[in-house]
Parts: sequence; structure tokens; C-alpha cells
Amino acid sequence: MGLAFWEKRPILTAININSRLGYAKLLSNKTAATVLAALIAFVHLHTVDILTSDNGSEFMNSQAQELFQTKKIEHYNNEPGDHGTMGKIERFNRTLKQRLTKMSPKRITQKLITDVIENYNSTFHCSIKMNPNEAKGKVIGSELEHNQGEAERVENEFEVGALVLYRLKKQTFDKEAARWSKGVYTIVGIDGYRVQIRSKNGHTLYKAPNDLKMVKTETTYATINRGDILEAEKILGQVTKRYALESTNIW
Repeated sequence: MGLAFWEKRPILTAININSRLGYAKLLSNKTAATVLAALIAFVHLHTVDILTSDNGSEFMNSQAQELFQTKKIEHYNNEPGDHGTMGKIERFNRTLKQRLTKMSPKRITQKLITDVIENYNSTFHCSIKMNPNEAKGKVIGSELEHNQGEAERVENEFEVGALVLYRLKKQTFDKEAARWSKGVYTIVGIDGYRVQIRSKNGHTLYKAPNDLKMVKTETTYATINRGDILEAEKILGQVTKRYALESTNIW
């Protein structure tokens, strides 16, 4: 799930990871209250077990988090541009914008977006060998196999107790910024797609495998920088992980 923009108008977008079913709702603005109302409408319309979004405040504020907890939705967040986990929604957003561009609308309306989404959901998708409407509610074998393969790859590359550094986000105009964190972290959990790491002073993060580097040293204290996300314990157990891989309600 994420926000796309068309002529400065925000659009709440989502795509079902399994069926590729797309969703889009035009918003008047991106304030917390407006996005929350759109989230409520979305979870009322669709069954959601797991939801992945970027780490924007619209999804991370207390009201949104309370909604996810009330609806028993496992919420994961990642940096925008993290292609490992946000790739599908970013491609969906590009497709939505491309189709809107071809239509050359004088102004954007919800009806126009709904027409585009209905067309998208009824169009054959090569990766699932059917259209999203036909795939709704089905477990696609190729997707399940891919998800299980990714989970096994991560578990084979990393193990709980290993020591790592994480890749720092490059700052604009800061060519000399350190590439890796100064603090050394211990891997404390793996959820199949993300690795949970923790510093000596309890700074906890979730990182993609490609953003970690193994080291041979001791866990150190970490400087908690502005913008870091301190996440609660969310590592799924093996039974839950298996359920998550097979669930059709992942967005």
C-alpha cells in the first residue's frame, strides 16, 4: 500500500500480493484524518491479514496503528524505493499513471480512477496466467513457491545471533556519508522476508537482507537517529509465517 500522486492529488493505492488485484481511492489531501478514513473504507471492502506500506506518517501515526491492531492486521513498513518489498505497489502506481496519461483527462475524478482499476483487474496478467479478478481468493502456486523460496534464502543466509551492520540511507549532497552503521547489531529474529536486528541498548530495526553486512565483533550501543523507526516485537512464529506465505489476504 502507498500513496501515488496525480497533479498533486493524492491517491491511496494497494495491490494484493497474491492475486494482483488493484485498488485506488482519490483523496482530497494526505492528512492523517483523510488517509485514516480511506484506510477504514479499504479494510471494510477487503479482508486484510497482512499489510505492507512505506514508512510515511500517514501509515505510522497512532490512529492508523490502532486501526491495524483493532482489525488484527499485521502491519509492516519499509523505506520508499525498497524494491524487495515495495516493488509491486510501485509498479502498480506506474501502471496507473501510464493509463491515466493515455486517457489525458481534463481533471481527475474517482469515477475515472475506478474505470482504470476495473480495466486493470479484468486484464490478463502474465505472471499469474489470469486476470486479477479471476485470481481473487486463490493461492497462486508460482507465487507461493516464490515466497517460500525467498523465505528459505533469507534463513539460509542469516541466523539468529549473528552480528551485522546495516546500510545507511544516502543523504542528498552527502557523498562522504558512512556507508554502514557505526553500531553493531545482533540478529534476533527472521520473519521470512525481513531480518530483525537489535543493538546493545535495545535499538530495534527491521532490514532487508541486502542491507545487512556480517561482521566479526561484539554488539555495540547504537545512536538512535531522528527518523529511525523503533518497532515493537513483530517477528512471526513458524506457524504464523507459514500462514502468511499461503494467505490470499496480503496487501
